[in-house]
Amino acid sequence: MNESSAKPLVSVLMPAYNAEKFIAEAIQSVLDQTYPKFELIIIDDGSSDQTAPIVSTFKDPRIRFFKNNNNKGLIQTLNDGFLHCTGRYIARMDADDICDRRRFEMQVNYMQKHPKCGICGTWARMIDPKNQENGRIKNPVSNKIIRVSLLFTPPIIHPSVMIQSSLVKKFQYSADAMHIEDYDLWIRISKNTQVEFHNIPRYLMNYRWHHSNVSVLNDDFQYNKKKSLIAEYLKELFPNEVINLDLHLATFNLYRFDKKLKSEYSENEVKYWLEKLSVLNIEKNQFNSFAMDSFLLSRWMVYCIHNRALGKILSIRLSKSSCFLMFKAFLILLSK
Repeated sequence: MNESSAKPLVSVLMPAYNAEKFIAEAIQSVLDQTYPKFELIIIDDGSSDQTAPIVSTFKDPRIRFFKNNNNKGLIQTLNDGFLHCTGRYIARMDADDICDRRRFEMQVNYMQKHPKCGICGTWARMIDPKNQENGRIKNPVSNKIIRVSLLFTPPIIHPSVMIQSSLVKKFQYSADAMHIEDYDLWIRISKNTQVEFHNIPRYLMNYRWHHSNVSVLNDDFQYNKKKSLIAEYLKELFPNEVINLDLHLATFNLYRFDKKLKSEYSENEVKYWLEKLSVLNIEKNQFNSFAMDSFLLSRWMVYCIHNRALGKILSIRLSKSSCFLMFKAFLILLSK
């Protein structure tokens, strides 16, 4: 497989480990893109199955194939992969997912029109091993809301991302952030206030979710790592506060693998903490206050809906309470 003679604008980075079941479909979805100026860099991370022979059946000159002699793990493989990327933008792609044909076209167009956008994700359909849709992921769209979301959860789907090459090569993934490497990277990049985040509100990825999915197999480990990362971030933003992480994440722990859970915290406890976050943000001037309060209000709405306490929605008192704030919170809910 030869490198294309023309320097591509986009480098697609696809790590693969024992991906024989789905990699052919993943590769084909990249090759079928309406946007043609890309290179597809596939790195086989020491697979013991038929991953490499399957990749070798593709003769497209845009493919560049590398093989690790042993399994290095996702983080090292991605960081090594950056050295092979020549494009201005790097698009992430997992070996078991499927791209919509217009994904790269729409992401490139957006990033070229918005040069401050350093990271551009998309919405995604969740699919099972038989390509049947079993859910949808709709993350916040705007930079201000995405930045607030980082206080609670990773608001960008990792394999949907297109990112400025200079940015990711500068920061890289941290070896200490196994299974939360994307979330850790977004937080570190977000500290540069000149870099903007965005999600295109279109379903441009089919994100495969199955029992052998890395996130499923490592759910408890991943969740505890995520909590540690959030704790460090909150401590940095609000250094004098004693924070109950489980309470902080209460409105995000109402469902687990589509199962409805009972919150261990009362309405008053949750409301008090959200109100306090609003005040802390005003005091420390960390985030746009309207974005912060509209996001907090949207989480309070989720909590009240979950507990069938719709009458309590208006009981919360945030710094920027207004009818427009309520409208914005509803918009955030609709984008979830």
